[in-house]
Amino acid sequence: MADADAADPCTHPNFDLRADFNRIQPDDAGMPRAFTVDIQVNCASCPTRFMFPGMAAGLSYDEPRTSIDGTELRAPMRPLGSADIPSGLPSVSARLYVADGSES
Repeated sequence: MADADAADPCTHPNFDLRADFNRIQPDDAGMPRAFTVDIQVNCASCPTRFMFPGMAAGLSYDEPRTSIDGTELRAPMRPLGSADIPSGLPSVSARLYVADGSES
């Protein structure tokens, strides 16, 4: 990872993006119950991974969340014009605490 104090730090001029798309199928193989996208972003010039700050960690089919380390955005999607109603699928949230008891 590039160090901000290094003599020649990377300014992250270009990015690599990986997007994995998911279809959450019902038992009867009909219309999917939900669609999601998992996104990761890296600098194309150095090994720096980017994170998505300010979001809860976990998985939800109704609102965006991140991976535990914050480097993967997990977002629900819906076809344009579809009803904006909760999917009824379970969600999970996680909070991390450092050894001194403060929240991370």
